[in-house]
Amino acid sequence: MDTHSYLEKLITEMLGGDKRRVFELFKDEDVYQELVALDNKGGWLNYRENLYDGWHMIKHLEFYDVYYQERGVSFERRRFKILKEAAEFFYTESGFVGS
Repeated sequence: MDTHSYLEKLITEMLGGDKRRVFELFKDEDVYQELVALDNKGGWLNYRENLYDGWHMIKHLEFYDVYYQERGVSFERRRFKILKEAAEFFYTESGFVGS
């Protein structure tokens, strides 16, 4: 299963299909760690540091870095101490919530 399918499955099963509530899945690191483990193909939403274009939410030490990357250059980099806040920014700015 890829990260997008896993996330869609959780949204359907746990949030009644409401993508606007995706942030609720990040009250702890369980879902995030699953996404990191599944992230090996490089999609638009990335959870591991890589060279793929798209949005990234990467844990670095005790912070979560969220940024958009295009052609190896990062933009809109923000750092969050709280995972749920990082997820709110990540999924909203990437357009996932509105799709």
